[in-house]
Amino acid sequence: MNVEIIEQAAIRAHALAHEGAVASIPETWARLWRWHEQAGLAGCSLYPIGVCYGDPEAECGFRYYAGLVFSTGVEGAGDLRILDIPGGRYASYRHVGPYSDIAGAFQSLYGEWLPSSGHEPDDRPALEIYRNTPCDTPAERLATDLLIPVR
Repeated sequence: MNVEIIEQAAIRAHALAHEGAVASIPETWARLWRWHEQAGLAGCSLYPIGVCYGDPEAECGFRYYAGLVFSTGVEGAGDLRILDIPGGRYASYRHVGPYSDIAGAFQSLYGEWLPSSGHEPDDRPALEIYRNTPCDTPAERLATDLLIPVR
């Protein structure tokens, strides 16, 4: 895996909390995109971001948020909450391929790369920063930066 250590600036995301099975995360994204359209903000976000706390394979404690990052002040509404994600050191891996392969890429990062990297995991959330969209990109060319917090 081609992994870089980067300094990520703090991020403010407007996000919806995911509720339910991991397999239903796309439904949370669909809700976020509906909010985005209904709020008249289509085309105003800088990028979409997934925010992951904990291990999705653990019995409990996993939390996921589907979010959007804006360049200007956009207010939260309804179920939307503002997440202030602290900056710091992250291991960054560019995943290219379908979104359905992201979980496997995270498993490789945490299970294979991290133990042999000399870095320790941090308690900040892991991030999925989406660099293009399935609206105009074939699934095999979707680019997602996967960031895991390290110290």
